Amino acid sequence: MPKPMSYDALDQLYQRFCADFGPDVAEKELSGCRISIPKASYFIREARNKRIKMLFHGGNYEELALRFGITTRLVRRIVHGD
Repeated sequence: MPKPMSYDALDQLYQRFCADFGPDVAEKELSGCRISIPKASYFIREARNKRIKMLFHGGNYEELALRFGITTRLVRRIVHGD
């Protein structure tokens, strides 16, 4: 289960949303909503996977696995979408 944000962190997030969009929009868009913010590692992994797909040329699974520090099985899953 994800660690809940502190009230201070939530307040800062809400304050920034209000500053950017106004309190009326913040209330309308955020009231009763559950907000999920992905970790930075998600975006790093997505960028890595795009790069692997771009560098793949038919049979270089092992080369890509070594280059990115992952298994050939994971390279296959990334390339073939499994």
